[in-house]
Amino acid sequence: MFAKPAKVSGNVLLKNKDVKKLRRDVADCFKSTCDGPDDVNLKQLLASKASVKKMSFQAPSRVVVFAAEETKEPLVFDITGKGDLCLSVYALWRAPALLPPLVVHAPVSEFVLRGADVMLPGVVFTSVEQLQSLRKGELRAVYARGNPCAIGVGEMLVDAAEVESSGKKGRALKLWHVVGDSLWQMGPQTVPNEGFLGDRVVPVGDTEEDNGVTLEGIKLEDEESKEVETMEEEVTKEQMDSYYVAALLQALRTSRIREKELPMLASSFHANVLLPCRRAGVSLNIKHSSFKKLSVFLKAMAAHGLLAVDDNDEMCCHTRLTRLTKKHSRKSKLLPT
Repeated sequence: MFAKPAKVSGNVLLKNKDVKKLRRDVADCFKSTCDGPDDVNLKQLLASKASVKKMSFQAPSRVVVFAAEETKEPLVFDITGKGDLCLSVYALWRAPALLPPLVVHAPVSEFVLRGADVMLPGVVFTSVEQLQSLRKGELRAVYARGNPCAIGVGEMLVDAAEVESSGKKGRALKLWHVVGDSLWQMGPQTVPNEGFLGDRVVPVGDTEEDNGVTLEGIKLEDEESKEVETMEEEVTKEQMDSYYVAALLQALRTSRIREKELPMLASSFHANVLLPCRRAGVSLNIKHSSFKKLSVFLKAMAAHGLLAVDDNDEMCCHTRLTRLTKKHSRKSKLLPT
């Protein structure tokens, strides 16, 4: 739906009464997960006096987007312009309880991020009740297993009975919006945690694999995906460490980040700076390094004088990069010989 760059024809700042109406409309659309317009999660997302901008797409599209003026985050979008409302990933990161989840195997995230619909064999359920809760036409937030933040949102194409009758094959969800698409690009282009690696989403923290009902065998919509090799070449912790250091040095040499973009969340720095600066053919995964966490890596680099971080929040995803050192006479010593 948002695969192509968005062209906005006009925008207007909503009055307070219109923001309240929008909140009521959202509450009506998500009655099963939202306790009316005064729902705590909804009020945090769309406060009564919040500055919200309404943006309309150019014809023939009828899409309307409602974005927070302060953060520039698109929060709610209307796919028809007639009140068919849905929540963006930015909104779901703030208020995840507003949409029921659909969890996929972590490797499937690579294909979802490319815009592929979710296929039934790629879905995992932790209980029979979750499987039976499926409703055709219902909106669901898509999650990669082991990561607490949504990667996309879409419409269910099957219910529980159809899952069984189809032999657990075929499409499960039509993808409407995903991290990286043009709707996401309309916002600050941030990511919620260090598990968002740009081309895929991986588990974070010490999450354990839940036992339950799984739809075994990962099958994806694109025929080309059948030929994709999912097994990555194993690298040592030392090699992964060197990949991260090399990416950072490349970012410093090429001035990938500008002073006016600081401070920057560590997760955004990883996705928007380190990943584009990695060596060709290299995958970055902080969990496979000796650092284990992005915040630990950044603090280690700060100890070498390459950057400065602000870590007032204990959660690593809230570590902020506040300064970069452009002089790099001693930086080559960080790389293994």
